[in-house]
This record gives sequence, C-alpha cells and structure tokens, in this order.
Amino acid sequence: MHLFGKKKTAEKTGIFSRLTIFLVSVMIVFTLLFIGLFGSLYVSARNNIIQIQMNHVQSSSAKISFYLDTAINAVTFSRQNISVQHQNGASKEQLLESIVIMTDTFMSYIQDNIAGIYGYVYGEYLDGHGWTPDESYHPQKRPWYTKAVQNPDELVYVSPYIDAESGQKCITLSQTLEDDSESVIAFDLSLASLQEKVNSAVQEENVVFAGILDRERNVLIVTSQPDTPSEEYQKKERRFLEEAQKLQEDYTEIRYEGHNYLVCVHPLTGGWDYVYVCDSSALFRNLKSIYISAPFEILVFILVILLVLNRIKDGQKQFTKLLNLSERDALTGIYNRGTGEAKISEKLENKISGAFMMLDVDKFKSINDTYGHDTGDKVIIAVARILEKASRKEDIVMRLGGDEFVAFLDGVSTKQDADAFTDRLFCLIDSAQIPDAPDLHLSVSGGITLYDGRTWMNFQKLYQNTDEKIYTSKKISGNHMTF
Repeated sequence: MHLFGKKKTAEKTGIFSRLTIFLVSVMIVFTLLFIGLFGSLYVSARNNIIQIQMNHVQSSSAKISFYLDTAINAVTFSRQNISVQHQNGASKEQLLESIVIMTDTFMSYIQDNIAGIYGYVYGEYLDGHGWTPDESYHPQKRPWYTKAVQNPDELVYVSPYIDAESGQKCITLSQTLEDDSESVIAFDLSLASLQEKVNSAVQEENVVFAGILDRERNVLIVTSQPDTPSEEYQKKERRFLEEAQKLQEDYTEIRYEGHNYLVCVHPLTGGWDYVYVCDSSALFRNLKSIYISAPFEILVFILVILLVLNRIKDGQKQFTKLLNLSERDALTGIYNRGTGEAKISEKLENKISGAFMMLDVDKFKSINDTYGHDTGDKVIIAVARILEKASRKEDIVMRLGGDEFVAFLDGVSTKQDADAFTDRLFCLIDSAQIPDAPDLHLSVSGGITLYDGRTWMNFQKLYQNTDEKIYTSKKISGNHMTF
C-alpha cells in the first residue's frame, strides 16, 4: 500500500509538472505573440503619427503656397497683359497707364504688396506706383532685371533684402516678357506674412522649429529667435537646417543632446521648401508606454491576457482613428491633398476614364474680409458637403488647399454626363445657406478635363490642364464651369 501510494503521488506530481510546463509554454507563446503583435501595432501607430505630422506640414505648406501664388499670378498676368498690348501697337503712355491700373488692383487685395508692378519695358523704366528714379538708378543693373534676363521666360526670385523705403524684409519676383527677352516685369512682396506663418507653426504642441529654404537650399526665413539667442540655441538651429538641406520631400529623425527630433520637409510654390521640426521624444512618449509595457504585464498573471486582448481592440480602434486622421482634411473631413492625389493617380494608372474637376469659391478673400475667417471656414465646409452630396460613392472628392477643391468623377467621360453633374452641383450651391451670413450668395468657378482612359495621363498634367480653365470661368459672373 505504501509503494502504491508513492506511485500515485509520483503520477500526480508528473501530471502537475507536465501541466505546469504546458501552461508556462502557452504563456510564453502568448507572450511572444502579443509582443510581436504589439510591436507591429506600435510601428503602425508610430508611422501614422508621423503621417499626421506630415499632413500638418502639407497643410501649412499649402497656406504658404497660396499666399505666394497671389504674387506669382500678379507677375504672370501683368506679363501677358503688357505683351499683348505691345503686340497690338500700344504706346508707352498706354502701357504705363495699364501698369498703374494693375498696381492699384493688386495693392487692393494682395497682402504685403509694397510697390506694385514695375519694370524695364521695351527700353523704358515704367513704375505703377509713381516712383521716378534719379539718374544714378540703372534698372538694367538691378538683380531683378539681370537674373530674369539670364533665365528668360522663367519666373525668378531675388534673394530677400531690406527695402530702403519701408524697412521691411522683401523678395522680388520678376520675369521677361513673352515677346521681348530684354524686357522684364517685377513685383515686390514683403515677407512679414510668411514670417508670421512660420512663427505660428511653433505654437503647435511639440513643434520646436520651422523655416523656409529657397531653390538652392539657402535659408530664407526661420522661426524668430530669442532677443539674445544662446550659442546652444544657434547650434541646435544649424543642426536642424543641415538635416533639412539634405532632404527632398521627406522626413528624417535625428538625436540631439538627448532628445529625438522629427525633421520634415515639404515643397512650396516656386521650388522653395518648408521645414518643420517637432520633438519626437515627446511625440511618441505615450505611445511607447501603451504598446511596450502592456505585453510584459502578461508575465505577471495569466488573467492579464484578457486585459491585453481588450487593449488590442482599443489599439485597433486607435489605429483606425489615426489612419482616418492621416487621410482626411482636418477642417472638412473629405480627403486631404496627399490621399486624394494618390487615389486619383491610382485610377489614372489603371486607365479608368473620368472627369477631373477643379473649383474654388468666388471672391473668397472678400468673404473672409467681410464676415470673418470663421464664416470663411463654414463656407469651405459647406462646399465640401455639397461636393460629397453631388458625387457618388466611387467618385473621389478632395480639398486641394485654401478654398480649392478637386473631384474625380469615375466613368464620366462625356460632356453630357459632366454637364449633368455640374447642373446638380450648381443647384446645390445656389441653395446653400450659411447661418452666420444669411445674405451671402455662394458661387464657384471651375474647370473640367475629360479623361478617356486610353491615353497615358498623370495627376500633374490633369491639374495643369484644368487649372488654366478656372481663369476663364472667373471672367464670367456666377457659377460657371469651363471644359
């Protein structure tokens, strides 16, 4: 009986040992699986946080580019206008009168315009602001003239300088005329608003630096420094700029003095680049605690597995939320430019026919000036909702930036079908009501390019073709779409 009892005890001990080994093995397998899963979720969530930061950079870049585009359009329009008048036999007096009119127009709506339109035109210096230079002034020796002549037909920028009259930091945009490579038109623009936009970026959480580089990757504007910047501050700023100058349209992570930083670069109008730096140590601190500490809790007690399963579910919801945030425009909820462009490009690569439509809100600056920017934002949101309502599930609707929108109407390859969409859209625009501005009547101007799905076409080409048509629509009062 004694031996039999020992045998049964030994059998029970062996069963318990095997059960313990099994349970420990299961725990180890579960732990390894969860570590791998959480590691994957951490990497995905981390990449989405970076994408959200890049979307902030893209949004800020769009605002800066929109500001620069107003000055670029002023030069381009003036160049075409003067060239056409000259070809039609206009006299010097008529050309000067036209330059004065354009100057008055541009100075009324382009912020930070300093001197309007001027230039060396068909052998004469003409100034729309009424300035008469003395005999020592030789326009053909000025940087705005020489740089333009060296790069005929190309819009050029003169490096920032301090304007003697206003004391403001400025840039000059200039370009040769269409019919005379020795004639140059120019436009001065203060950098005050650009500086303000760069400074405002560092007010966002975790952002420590912002700046603008020119085409040659020279520094144009950086975040305003303290009144007496320390040597350490200047050293850190130089490091950020060195890393940014190495990048194209991308981001990199660096470590400096015990901190990790995310250095982002995004292109601007005219070949410039926007630089944006945030403290990634702070950016990912909470993420690390969520995705790294949780798996090790499994080792404390097997019941923690249930908690971890619940956290996985929450993590997946957070992942979905982050993914959605990275794809959507923060103000309107429709696709942002990066996601919308990628989805349209995918359709073009698959040669899916459709109508590429661009539109913007008529007199949007006037709306902001009259009713305020909050009402302006509500107008943008209203147009986004209307575009969503007018389009179908397979169509792609995106906000390009500012008050500009793009829609790709899947399968719409005839003007008749595009007209039907336009009629539906304009009907909704006409009936739109903005609560804060009951007397405001919205209208839009746009352009449509039909893509047959047979020839090769990319997003940039469609954008250029359609953008030109908006200017034609702008000449017609009320809702109008140019094909």
